[in-house]
Amino acid sequence: MPRYVLLGRVPRTGYIAEPTENGGRYTWVPAEPLWLREDAEAVFTFLRERALECPGCGNPRDETMEREAEGAYNSRALVCHACAVRDRKQKQFTSGPHDPAGLYFTAERIE
Repeated sequence: MPRYVLLGRVPRTGYIAEPTENGGRYTWVPAEPLWLREDAEAVFTFLRERALECPGCGNPRDETMEREAEGAYNSRALVCHACAVRDRKQKQFTSGPHDPAGLYFTAERIE
């Protein structure tokens, strides 16, 4: 979906007749393009930035993969408690005689 549509722009719908360069027949073109130049530029900028990210951690590769960056980062383990309870329930259920076909597990916050 184009960026400007996400921001609320509603392109005009329908088609308008536009004469060809030689003045002959008319061609039908969209009343307004769905993708503006700014939309395309935003997508390409996003894709360029994503291409520069480390696929493992998401940090910029040009910084994190330099020799000087060794020792400049720390790591810590985080637990998503919603995923943990879901995974435990799934393991408990599928280790028994139950048929797991089509079975999904969710995590819901206790109010």
